[in-house]
Amino acid sequence: MKLEQGRLLTKELAQELKELHVTDEVVIPIDGLADTYSKLKGCTEDDFYKTIQNIKDIQDILKLELHINISEA
Repeated sequence: MKLEQGRLLTKELAQELKELHVTDEVVIPIDGLADTYSKLKGCTEDDFYKTIQNIKDIQDILKLELHINISEA
C-alpha cells in the first residue's frame, strides 16, 4: 500500500488496517525536508513533522518502506 500523505496515517488507523487485514506494509515517500516537502505536497511544514511522528508511532504496527526523494532545488 503506497501512502502519498503520511500525515494521515495515525497509530489508530494503522492498527485498524492491520486488524482488518487490509495491509501489513506501507510505503511512505519523504520528498525532502520540511520546506521542500511542504512545497511539493501542497501542505504546511507542520505536516512534514506530523508525518515523521506518524512514522515513529506506527513502526511497531506496520512494516514501513520509506522512499527518500532527493533532487536539486
